Amino acid sequence: MTTETRMVIELRDIRAVEFECPKCKSRVSIPLTQNNHPPFKCKNGLCGQVFFADGSLEWNEMRNALGFLGKYAEAGNLPFTLRLELAASLPPHK
Repeated sequence: MTTETRMVIELRDIRAVEFECPKCKSRVSIPLTQNNHPPFKCKNGLCGQVFFADGSLEWNEMRNALGFLGKYAEAGNLPFTLRLELAASLPPHK
């Protein structure tokens, strides 16, 4: 007999995306909607850690990814269910 354990999450279950600064560990949670924008830098005014260069390709790609997630998280009439599969054994959070 084979047993399979999978962890999946539907996009509609995602409420927000969290950004954590690697320097000061401050966090900012961005609600998952079609019109959200990733932060350019750490929200801790004393830190100054830059996440994305102004107008960078990476920032635009992240904005597009968040928009995609928000769009399909809000969609209720799709002819399919979209899920993300999570790693079965997550490493401990540092």
